[in-house]
Amino acid sequence: FPALLQGARATRAEYAALGEAADAVGRGERSMIIFPEGHRSRDGELQPFMTQGLRLLFRRARQRPVYLAVLDGLWPLRGIKDIALRLAGRTARVTIQGPYAIPPYPHDHDTFIASLRADMAAMLDRLATPGGVPPTGATRSA
Repeated sequence: FPALLQGARATRAEYAALGEAADAVGRGERSMIIFPEGHRSRDGELQPFMTQGLRLLFRRARQRPVYLAVLDGLWPLRGIKDIALRLAGRTARVTIQGPYAIPPYPHDHDTFIASLRADMAAMLDRLATPGGVPPTGATRSA
């Protein structure tokens, strides 16, 4: 599967590979993970979604379910170097929600994407809230 970097503009070859991967998802041959928020902000909040990959996937695999996965606790690790040097001893919490049905009409996809982002933000807030999933005293600050 193709890997596209945050902020980078996809080449035609990368976009074609993403389309082929989306077609494989549509045929039920593969699953796909997309991180539409890219990195989190410096304080752990979701960034605005990059929607081009989502829209492509929704058009080509509209009968497949969508799941949201939110992981909290590793956002201060900004890249491979951070992961290699600072991963030890970190605690992360994850929650998964779904399935969501992709709306059949492309004109509804932007509203659907906005609702997915809102749900992800609420999931993230629950992970960081006392009495929620995280252990007592857990926060998003690092």
